[in-house]
Amino acid sequence: SGRHAFAIRISDMYLISAEAALMQGNSTKAYQQLETLANARAINGDGAAMLAAYGVDNDNDPDLDIDFILDERARDLATEDYRFFDLKRTGKLQERIELHNPEAAENFRPFNTLRPIPQIQLDAVTNKTEFYQNPGYD
Repeated sequence: SGRHAFAIRISDMYLISAEAALMQGNSTKAYQQLETLANARAINGDGAAMLAAYGVDNDNDPDLDIDFILDERARDLATEDYRFFDLKRTGKLQERIELHNPEAAENFRPFNTLRPIPQIQLDAVTNKTEFYQNPGYD
């Protein structure tokens, strides 16, 4: 059919909850959400051991930060087209590109955090003075 289908991954909900808890300063809740998800992923059901293998031992571990949660999102949601939005939303896009993709970093400019609006969309609006191309793409 031509209708849109919405898919919601339960793992995404746990990761969103962990990120929200961390941003509110509740690392215990963040760790619990990550551990619940890791328990489901671990072959032996030992999510704590899996998280420790990734570098976070407990809810007081200083490595439990937004970067760790972004890494967890990358592991769990790989190939699902969330990455750009996650890095943009958290303000980590340029930092991560420079750190992990030096070839892309050469061409990255701050305006690249916004995507270009397709010309067909710009042509379709009747009030063209209110809608314009994102800066850097004109």
